[in-house]
Amino acid sequence: MGWFKAALLLPVTYIAGLLVLLALLFRTQSSTAFPPTALLFIVPLHLLSMAGIFYVLRFVAKALKAVEYQRPVEVGDYLGEFFLLWFFPAGIWVIQPRINRLLADTRA
Repeated sequence: MGWFKAALLLPVTYIAGLLVLLALLFRTQSSTAFPPTALLFIVPLHLLSMAGIFYVLRFVAKALKAVEYQRPVEVGDYLGEFFLLWFFPAGIWVIQPRINRLLADTRA
């Protein structure tokens, strides 16, 4: 499995696992106190999940710019697209017409 697929599956697996863990925790705990030992698992997995999300955003932004420029790109070339994808609603508003234009060019 490539890095992109692993980075894409990591946050999904983390969220699903966290939901199962919280469901089991609330079912078995009589009090609402959260066990501190759970943080030993949650914090590193959360940070790893965030790293996976950032990797996927960087990959997509870099691929978009590389297709537009038709050459290998540097970080400065795709940093704007990275932040546009990170702030999803505004970013998609700007990026989607460019993707549609690229698809129209390849179909023509």
